[in-house]
Amino acid sequence: MSWIRKGSREFMQEINKAYVLTVLRERAPISRYDISKVTGLSPTTVGTAVKELIEAGLVHEIGSGESKGGRRPRLLDLNGKGGVLIGVGLDSNVAGVMDVWGQLLYKTPPSRSKTGIIMPIPHVSDLIRQAIEGSGVSKDKIMGIGICLPGIVSQPAGIVTYSAVLGWKDIPLKSMIEEEFGFPTFVDTDGVAIAMGEKWLGMALEESIEDFIYFYIGRGVSVVIVVGGQVYRGFKGTAGEFGHTTIDHNGPLCDCGGRGCLENYTSIPAILSKVDKVIKEGRSTKLLELAHGDPDNITFDLFLDGLEQGDPLAKEIIEETGHLLGIGIANLVNLLNPQMVIVGGDLVKAGDLLISTIVKECKERSLRIPAESVKIVPAMSLLSQVDAEILGGGTLVLQELFKIPNVIVGR
Repeated sequence: MSWIRKGSREFMQEINKAYVLTVLRERAPISRYDISKVTGLSPTTVGTAVKELIEAGLVHEIGSGESKGGRRPRLLDLNGKGGVLIGVGLDSNVAGVMDVWGQLLYKTPPSRSKTGIIMPIPHVSDLIRQAIEGSGVSKDKIMGIGICLPGIVSQPAGIVTYSAVLGWKDIPLKSMIEEEFGFPTFVDTDGVAIAMGEKWLGMALEESIEDFIYFYIGRGVSVVIVVGGQVYRGFKGTAGEFGHTTIDHNGPLCDCGGRGCLENYTSIPAILSKVDKVIKEGRSTKLLELAHGDPDNITFDLFLDGLEQGDPLAKEIIEETGHLLGIGIANLVNLLNPQMVIVGGDLVKAGDLLISTIVKECKERSLRIPAESVKIVPAMSLLSQVDAEILGGGTLVLQELFKIPNVIVGR
């Protein structure tokens, strides 16, 4: 026979506080009375939850509201200065401190991780210490640490099953960091973390979107599928490797072992490879001038400079890339019918030419009903990848803070 576990008093208090925090986040400033009306909780229960949240530094009173016949109600809001979150991004090799509203307070200088070079675990600890010491934040204000990285992470244990970029396999990162620092720690892939950043702090939050796809284009191509506000991970946690869908079965060999993967045509390394190939074929381009005649000097930042200066080759490559990505996104729109597709990653720095090409291609190739309803937007007003990783890491803590505790159903 199935049953619902009767929660202990402490368990119910955690649920009540989570409800109150959620209402505050969505509707603040708001009074205790109005929280009671919204949640259905009794005024006494709300008062107890608010008292504990104020004592924890997460909520504060900010003034009085309008009277409805009695005393003017005291208005409540989240206390942005009440606690901070540590966000760590191991692709950009960076750590930072943010408040509960997603305001970035401090970050360490980034240095992009190199694929295949093993990152020592103590370096992760060093990054966290640098962020804490550099920000000057008091340790009693730290609510948790969120770490995002390129690779596969087993949940909820926070074990890095595999990361080619970091050179890791079966690393129990969550438990190692918790043991060293004593703060609750959460570990996930950078794609998931950044997508959750969009849900809690970015474009999805602005329009209360619960069903969206985060489409990452940078060193690789991947998607994060969010349904009902929750990440769809797949049976073994590997869902979202959209960059390894085949668009040419006779195409070039991919690192994954397949041929003609979308990633081989649309990632930043693929774009730079195209530039190199065309230059070697003798085509003139301003990119070569900017590189002082040496094709090896052409970086993605230099490519963007050429694009901004109107270089025909740069524009042609971005339009071709947008065309292919638009086709790929059209397939996802037809398959999943999302409310929104958020396009992020360093490639989005190519700006409106890329986004407009993607939108045009996607709308033309999607079925009418999903095409008319979906919004395709750039991520968080074109945040840098570094900031997106820090905020994404911090969001891993933030979402746990607002999480409604599970009620177990079983025998």
